[in-house]
Amino acid sequence: MINFNKQNLPFFKPKKGALFSKKSWSLKLLSFLALLMFGGNVMGQISISSTTAVTENFTIGTSSVASLPSNWKFSSAGNGSTSLAYSDNTNVTAVTTQASSNSPTAGGIYNWGNGTTTTDRAIGFMASSGYASPNSIMAFYRNTSGYQINDLAISFDFERYRINTATVSVAFYSSTNGTSWTARNSGDISTSVFTTGTNTYNFTTGTVVNKSFTLTGVNIANNGDFYLMWIITNTGSANSQGIGLDNLSLTASITFPTNYYLKSGGSITTLADWGTATDGTGTAPANFTAANQVFNIRNNATPTIGAAWTVSGT
Repeated sequence: MINFNKQNLPFFKPKKGALFSKKSWSLKLLSFLALLMFGGNVMGQISISSTTAVTENFTIGTSSVASLPSNWKFSSAGNGSTSLAYSDNTNVTAVTTQASSNSPTAGGIYNWGNGTTTTDRAIGFMASSGYASPNSIMAFYRNTSGYQINDLAISFDFERYRINTATVSVAFYSSTNGTSWTARNSGDISTSVFTTGTNTYNFTTGTVVNKSFTLTGVNIANNGDFYLMWIITNTGSANSQGIGLDNLSLTASITFPTNYYLKSGGSITTLADWGTATDGTGTAPANFTAANQVFNIRNNATPTIGAAWTVSGT
């Protein structure tokens, strides 16, 4: 990649009587900024902007009709499957009930809470004769780092609040378009993990299952989208267990490019005239063909090329 300092480009310094007057330049600049703010990315998404972990702990309060965090969705009752699109108009963005004590039996979308620290929440489902299974939880992310995301380290918990005689399982998927889903078995929870038993509740020390793994080779381009889906299946329409998702963390693996800068008066085609410091000093590149290199021309207002200059790589 080759970058030119804007001070060397007359487009950025309009003169009186030129195509852009100061007034028209200001108006166009404001219009451009407005477009950046309000145009293009109309759909919301959770931003992955760096290699810092992006987390979600579902601090949504204790309401029985609490809204999900932005860009999270539930399927409607019994509609959880890989044929379900994130954008499906039957999906919902709020819970239908909450519990952090007592013995709830109603089927629905649950805002589960810790019995001691009730602000500690998890989201999930219970099935019933009036609320079918399976059901899905979905999230929508976008790579805004400026570079390709190579791998994603993912960690999450499923917490059990109700034990019962029906089995429960979780299947985990990802997608780059919110429509076509890829199975990611490292995130699955089989029916043998949350063992069945007599109908009981535990809101303080219940079973917690953690899943931590890395999705390699996801290769999410800059401004590319990435979706997650958990399908929770309770067998039958009665005697449902109650589990919830919590403590999600995504950490991107990104290969950042090395920036090189041309020395003042340096020759563009001479490797030794480039360096990693902004004044052109520092480590010089070994070649102009390796991947993940950016060459910045900024210290010379009138650079010249005395020979053919080939820059390749990605």
